[in-house]
Amino acid sequence: MKLPFSNEKLFNLLFGLNIFGWGIAGIFFSSDTELSPVRVCITSINVIVGLLIFFRKKAIVPTMLLSSPHWFIVLFCNGYLFRLAQPLSNWSIYTEGLFIFGSIFTIISFMFLGSNFSIRPSVRGVSTRGTYKIVRHPAYLGEALMALACVIASPHYYAFLIYFVLMAFQVWRINEEESMLRTLPAYVAFAEKTNWRLIPFIW
Repeated sequence: MKLPFSNEKLFNLLFGLNIFGWGIAGIFFSSDTELSPVRVCITSINVIVGLLIFFRKKAIVPTMLLSSPHWFIVLFCNGYLFRLAQPLSNWSIYTEGLFIFGSIFTIISFMFLGSNFSIRPSVRGVSTRGTYKIVRHPAYLGEALMALACVIASPHYYAFLIYFVLMAFQVWRINEEESMLRTLPAYVAFAEKTNWRLIPFIW
């Protein structure tokens, strides 16, 4: 089933505005008494994602509305892990630092991804510069570090189980994306130069 929108630009505008709005709302409706660096990072990511959706390229391979559910489960687990974490004022400086590092790495990766950005698996183009010289999916690596910080900040032991589920579905998501991207000769050449998918020297 294809997206029920004849005008992809209109869909990108509405979807982008929605994500952009989430980011801004996170600042004004936060339960935190002070504006923490972690909250600023989350807002920055949402604002940047919203802008990237505004200006992204048209998919070379049409995006499927009811594609594999891995992307949704990954997003849900990320959000739920943040909810399970202690209030930001109780985070240690090391946990906060890990989250901030993951956020910055994600933001930089998004900037290099540019108009090729997508949430569901799709083919828009090939990004090869910057953090993409480290791993083939650097934004997912940054998100994994952010989620790990939430696990460390959580008082619930089952947060580790949720993190395991998140990473399992992220691997599925990466494999599906790569099966689509490998239809492009440019991506095949890129994959030969950048050996690691997600974690350097491991996978």
